[in-house]
Amino acid sequence: MSIKTIYLAKRNPNTSYDEFVENWRQHAVLSGSFPEVGRRFDSVIQCKRVLADLADDLGLTQEFDGANLLGLRSLFDAVDVYNQEGIPTLRIDEKRVFSDYVSESSMTGVEHVLRDGERGQVVVLDLVRRRPGTDLRSFLLSWTGDYAQAVMSSPAFDLHVRRYVHNQIVLPTPPGWGYDGIAELWFDDIASAASYLRDSRKLGVTVPGVQPGFTTMLELSHVWIRRRKPSAASTASTESGN
Repeated sequence: MSIKTIYLAKRNPNTSYDEFVENWRQHAVLSGSFPEVGRRFDSVIQCKRVLADLADDLGLTQEFDGANLLGLRSLFDAVDVYNQEGIPTLRIDEKRVFSDYVSESSMTGVEHVLRDGERGQVVVLDLVRRRPGTDLRSFLLSWTGDYAQAVMSSPAFDLHVRRYVHNQIVLPTPPGWGYDGIAELWFDDIASAASYLRDSRKLGVTVPGVQPGFTTMLELSHVWIRRRKPSAASTASTESGN
């Protein structure tokens, strides 16, 4: 089971976008200087705002300057990371970089990889909620079951989508972020993502229990993935020629 925390960031309003990009880079370096914080994470997928003008008919919300998709070692680590020694220093720096603390726009869930392809240069994040009266089990069956199957069966999906992931939110969300699921759809480029979005809007897939939230498009800017050390068992197997 893979655990992921996703946050969508707005820059400090007193900074330009270019200043934000540099400040965010510096913040990432600062985070890496605290080993007890860094060891909680297995991956960092940092995405930045699409600066190109995007057509209104794509139905996108483009109010965010970036997003981070953070893979964690466990659900416990997603909670306990906030108890580490470096967090007070990082929170002070967050106010320099962002419009608010990262924790105020962070959502943590379980990752379900539905198409296990390579990440492209563009990701569309699609946030959804449970409809009132829908329990978590029914929501998951509808969203990652019926809805995902309908989406994946479309010609536009086969043509354009490289990687498709559902993140089922499992920890309480911050005020104003009451979402139950975040889908990631990865594409080669903006044109491919735009073509898919237009075709999918025509398809208009809806299922009981799932309520649309908002959709945003971002460009990949940085990837870090922890290299796993081989286990003693796998090393022994390799050495024996098995």
